[in-house]
Amino acid sequence: MDAGMIGLPGTICQLIVIQTIGYASDKTDIRRIIFVGLVLSTLAVWNFSSFNLNTGYDDLVWARVYFSISISFLAATVNTVAYYGVPPERRY
Repeated sequence: MDAGMIGLPGTICQLIVIQTIGYASDKTDIRRIIFVGLVLSTLAVWNFSSFNLNTGYDDLVWARVYFSISISFLAATVNTVAYYGVPPERRY
């Protein structure tokens, strides 16, 4: 039960941010969005490196939120870039 409660806020943030990034990817260079996602992912994973057995619940929740936001920058944009060279009739 606790693991689900730690992941829930991050999932809600990811739900909101991935839609915003999907909209922004139509108006912005995707390489910039991917770069921001990589930088945020690096910072989020670096935040995980300070955990130990005494890490509190709030620290775990916020770390999951940061990581979910950073993954949102990568999920939609990398899938979009993967389909750039594929003709529309071969995408399914």
